[in-house]
Formats: sequence, structure tokens, C-alpha cells
Amino acid sequence: ALLILHSTEDTIVPIDQSRQLLAALASKHKEFAFEELAGDVHAWSAIDGAKQKASDFLRDELAESQTLTPFVNFATADLTQSSSYRWVTILQQLQPRELSRVELVVKETPAAISGKTTNVSRIELDVSMLPEGKPFYVQLDRSRPALFREVPDDKKVQLVLRDDGRWVPNAKDTGLKSPQRGSGLKSVFANRPLLVYGTSGTSEQQAWAKSKAHYDAETFLYRGNGRLEVIPDTKFSDIDTADRNVILYGNADTNRVWPLLLSTSDVQVRGDGLVVNTRPEQGDDLAVIMVRPRPDSDVAQVAVIGGTGLTGMRLTNRLRYFTAGIDYPDLLVFGPGTLVDGTADVRIAGYFDGQWKLDDADIAWRDLAF
Repeated sequence: ALLILHSTEDTIVPIDQSRQLLAALASKHKEFAFEELAGDVHAWSAIDGAKQKASDFLRDELAESQTLTPFVNFATADLTQSSSYRWVTILQQLQPRELSRVELVVKETPAAISGKTTNVSRIELDVSMLPEGKPFYVQLDRSRPALFREVPDDKKVQLVLRDDGRWVPNAKDTGLKSPQRGSGLKSVFANRPLLVYGTSGTSEQQAWAKSKAHYDAETFLYRGNGRLEVIPDTKFSDIDTADRNVILYGNADTNRVWPLLLSTSDVQVRGDGLVVNTRPEQGDDLAVIMVRPRPDSDVAQVAVIGGTGLTGMRLTNRLRYFTAGIDYPDLLVFGPGTLVDGTADVRIAGYFDGQWKLDDADIAWRDLAF
């Protein structure tokens, strides 16, 4: 469901843009509401009337979404933004950021849920609508049915797609990728993110890290009307950071928090190069973007914005990750040649697998051999 609120006198975003969106939605999407507000209230969240309208809309939509209807047809491309609809939650995708879809129906005799999926590798179903104390099965994509002896106490079951195409029951695992801890750099700028700049390395590297962290915070304030906290690495242990996302600026040699949060990472970045598992990528001028799970949390993430040297660090200044329509993957390594040759000097780019590992990662390498 979608709510659109727009002021008729907005001087920043013209009302015509929302009216064009309304016209496009009318023929394709039925679950939306649109209301034009009086006055110039671009920052509508500060207006009590608009806040109340949004609150009422969300309350009504939540109540409707909890209604256990027997059929679900749901599609999404970004699980960190939208992963659930009614009694279905897509937990993982086969191809990150590609469109995923589920079309499922509940059957009464025998008790079952069946249907098809597209670009889904892990799913959770709320089975509250099924009779308690009795067996039921789930059949997805015409694979062999997965049998469950009874509805569990929490009313939810998870299934995972195996390599052989079978959907099988899956134990709940908080260490995997999930909508709460998903793919891509933008996903880390949530969950009360903490921007931590390095205070080691050369004076130029220290100056870059501090300036870049503050620049990102100021950009986020301007573009997103939100506050990001910025601290030096020396203050990290002095505050409560439990379950918060953390963005580190620098590398393992320049940021003192690296050993605390990334010592077990499959990717290690230092001043003279980086190692991805056992594979080296040499150079002191490489820019690095990386997203990893935070090892001391079940929900938080750690991102790296930095490089192997000052040149690589400064290259990240050109990345516009707060701009709409732009996103970066779990791992991106590129050199200064990108300024002249474009993607020809992108060394590594792609996504870690569903377990945050490299085993089945969707990663492209410029140099196919060591």
C-alpha cells in the first residue's frame, strides 16, 4: 500500500510530479491513497495534520495486512525496503536487487500452502490460518512438498531452496542475510548508524577520514533530513553501540575499530593492498566499499568506505550513495583508472552469498586469474 501526501505550493518538489505518479498508478496499482495538502509544507513531517493522516493510514493498512487472506501475490526488488506482505516474508533473493515475486495460496483439505516463486531462495510463512495440532505441507515451484507435523508455537515456518531445486524446512538462523541485515551499501545507513573515522595513518589520511565522515553526515542531513552521529575511532569504546550499524572510514591500518569489528572478515584492506579470502589485489591507490555483518550483533552491519592508500580513499569522494537511484554492492574495489577508462579499472564488484561468505558469492573480477 502507498500513501502520497504533497502540498499544492511546494517550492522544492512540484505538485505535478505527484500528479504524474498518481496517473501512472491508476492503471497498475489499486492500494494507494493520495491527498494534496494546503500551503508550502515540503517538510510535511513537521505538520501535525499530515503526521496524523500518515499515522491513520499506516494503522488501517497494518490492520488489513494482518487479515489472513488465502492468496498472496507480492513482488519486491529490495528486501531492506519491502520484504513482507500479509503472511509472507521473503528473507533472501537468488539475485540481489532483482525483482522477486511470490504467488501463494492456502488450501484447506488437505491443509497446505502452495504456489510459485521467482528469485527467492529463503522464505518465511505465517501459518496462523492453518488448524493447530495437525500436519500440513508447503509445496513451492512444484518441488517435493515439505511436510510439517503441526503449526509451531510462534505460528511461523521457514523454507530454503536447495541447489537441487527442492524447498526444505529451514532452521531459523540470525547469522544469515536478511531484510534487517541485507545487501548493498545503502542498507547500512539505517539502524542508528554510527560514522567512525580513523585516527591512525598519515596526517593526510586522518584528515581525509574525518572530513569524509563529516561530509557524509552533512550530505545526509541536507538530502534526507536526518542526523548521523560522527565520532573518532578513539571514542568508539566509550559509548553504547550495541546493535547499531557502523561505517568505518579508512582501512585496517588507519582505523582502530577495524580489529574489533572486522578481524574475522573474509576481506582485509591495508595500506599496500587487500586480500579477498586468500586472493590478493595489490596497490596503494585502490578505493574500497564493503558491507559485512557486525559480528557482535544479530541485526547490525558494518560498512567500509576507504581505500588502500590516500589516492584510493579520495576516489570514494566521487561516489554518490545518497542520490536516489544509485546503489553500490557488498564489495566494490576500483582504481584511479576509472576516472579515464570507466569500468575498465573496476577490480572487484558484487555481492556476498546468503551466509555472507564468498563460497557462492555473485562477484565479478576484472582479472580472472591470480
